[in-house]
Amino acid sequence: MRSPFLITLATLAAALPAHAGIITSPYDLGQAKPYAIIQLGNNGGDTTSSGSGSGGDKLEITSNSSVFGSTLKGKDSKSEKNKISSSKVTGGWDKETGVSNDFSSSYTGSQSTLSQSQFNGVAADALAASVFWEGQAGTNIGVNLNSSSSVITASGGGANVFNVTNGFILNSGAKLTLTGGPGDFFVFNISEDRLFSIQSNSIIALGGDIEASEVLFNVLGNIGSAEDDGALIGSGSIFQGTLLAPGRKVEITQNHFYTFDSSGFMGTDAPETTAITAADAILEKESNDSSFGGLFGQVIAGGAINFTESDIAYQPFMTMPPEDPDPPVDPDPPVDPDPPVVPEPSCVAIWSLLGGIGLAWRYRRRNKTASGSSVSND
Repeated sequence: MRSPFLITLATLAAALPAHAGIITSPYDLGQAKPYAIIQLGNNGGDTTSSGSGSGGDKLEITSNSSVFGSTLKGKDSKSEKNKISSSKVTGGWDKETGVSNDFSSSYTGSQSTLSQSQFNGVAADALAASVFWEGQAGTNIGVNLNSSSSVITASGGGANVFNVTNGFILNSGAKLTLTGGPGDFFVFNISEDRLFSIQSNSIIALGGDIEASEVLFNVLGNIGSAEDDGALIGSGSIFQGTLLAPGRKVEITQNHFYTFDSSGFMGTDAPETTAITAADAILEKESNDSSFGGLFGQVIAGGAINFTESDIAYQPFMTMPPEDPDPPVDPDPPVDPDPPVVPEPSCVAIWSLLGGIGLAWRYRRRNKTASGSSVSND
């Protein structure tokens, strides 16, 4: 899905002269986009003494959790480890240089170590996206649903930015539906020192043409002593979108996908692939009063990330279709029956030289003839 906003950026970039750099905007997450979960550490804005003391800087994936995508752990002053226990990560289980691994009874894909400069690029892009969207004009709203449902409908196309000034809270089976048409996407700026909490079998549902990759929850503020400084997703909830909290800690607990074993009964382990969709999960949850849930999107935080008894399917914010490096070539292009002859530059030079020689020869011959006529007339 290409929004008019993004198409305009692409058009402007295409119009630049060849020597100019391509203008980009952090509407997506840049180098932070390839990961389902990123723990930014001190590079994420968690630099205050109270923040480092209360929040910690660990990335912990435990208790039969599944990440259908890749993870990345940044280095921090407390030397917390990149931990995975009795869980699986299907993609890369990556870390910044200097980070230690704590691995037990788990499965992962390949492991890569990013240099400090490489990781700083990832962190910078995540922070830039957060700052960019915080600075965009938006509509002030409050989201506080308890055992109730609400719908927010996009309007006008492009970015629909909402400033959540009194906290974002879904609880006790609450359901928030975001719906819109082609080109629409949502950004929620949650004010600092305000709670972001999705709990107790609550659901973020999407309607119309909206997908998880078109929803961003930009949770502002740094970790401190207040309870509201955490971002929480727990207890059988279904989350869709990117949770971007560069200065906060994140707690995600008991959000397994529903699955079926060979006998047809619901199991407790995540499937081996990401074939499950959010629509399937919501239908199962609402039809059978299931306590299962799951995340569809991304999680990026500056403080500690505790990902426990949960599953996430990687769907990054504002993914754009790749450009075709080899556009198709017409096998039978139209042929002009009488095309104009355009000489090559080298031919032009040769013709100019020959023309000059010819003119000089004619001039000399004419002078010689004129001289001979004068003598005969004497």
